[in-house]
Amino acid sequence: MIQNTAPVTLRFLFWSWSWPLWLFTLVTALLGALVWFGLGVLRRHRRRVARRAER
Repeated sequence: MIQNTAPVTLRFLFWSWSWPLWLFTLVTALLGALVWFGLGVLRRHRRRVARRAER
């Protein structure tokens, strides 16, 4: 990450901002981990509800 200091311009719809590449990589990885964790929590919750409904 120390070597990836080049600025990267991000454009989304009508927003545009510039970040260092290392920060963009870190934020993307953290968001991906949160989505992965959140989907796991939802799956466990649905399985728990289904087990309770079977009883």
